[in-house]
Amino acid sequence: MKFILEKNSGYTINGYDAVQITINHKQYDSNVIVSPQAVVTDKLPAVFTDLTLEHCQYLVSLPIEILIIGTGESTQLLPVEYQLLFSQKQIGLECMNTAAACRTYNVILTEDRLVGGVFFIP
Repeated sequence: MKFILEKNSGYTINGYDAVQITINHKQYDSNVIVSPQAVVTDKLPAVFTDLTLEHCQYLVSLPIEILIIGTGESTQLLPVEYQLLFSQKQIGLECMNTAAACRTYNVILTEDRLVGGVFFIP
């Protein structure tokens, strides 16, 4: 059986450490949102705990079916009322530490699913 490697048109995470994240070989030293169409660096607060309902309303407007949130060094959860917003829009939501979120995002991306990511740099 012959395997053909297809190039994925999405944004791939190439690396992550405590001070930066590398997406499609470009380094970012701030928190980022990754959607199928863009990398956005100006829509997030400095820390996960400052994420508001307004931030979440922006996130559910993205053309995604699942959102992976990297919450920093440790896993944190969104308040229930924020989680309900994603549920009402039928967007799957997973929160985990940022290192795990980077790996998970890449795996879901290879499945050709409409995945978005929010990555907080510790």
